[in-house]
Amino acid sequence: MNDTEVPSMVRVHLSIRVLLTVLPSLIFLSINSIMLFALVRKPLFLESPRYILFGHLLLSDSLQLLLTTLLYIFALTMVRIITCICVIVTQLAAITVKMSPINLAVMSLERYVAICFPLRHATIATSKVMRVAIAVMWTV
Repeated sequence: MNDTEVPSMVRVHLSIRVLLTVLPSLIFLSINSIMLFALVRKPLFLESPRYILFGHLLLSDSLQLLLTTLLYIFALTMVRIITCICVIVTQLAAITVKMSPINLAVMSLERYVAICFPLRHATIATSKVMRVAIAVMWTV
């Protein structure tokens, strides 16, 4: 083996690893974007608290998948990036990781209100309340 063959083998293994990581991520991102497009397209989905929270869950999970894939590619290729950009991307990835369980808890709470208080559900769980809950989730 020559010295020139070793780096080419490393590049091939690296490109295969990146391809095996990026391809499923792109498939899931395309599926999530199709579902988000369907949610945004219908006005009924924008008014229902259940679908508002589901759309937020799709958006935050898509952002999480995009950021973690990007960080993984940066780590594999050992790309040097500016520290403040790295901190921002890492913090945003950490926030979106913590966002999914909180969003699922709020979705469960909304369903609990719908089941236990069916007559008051329309006044308790409005689209404005859900938007405030999403804002609280992002601040927490």
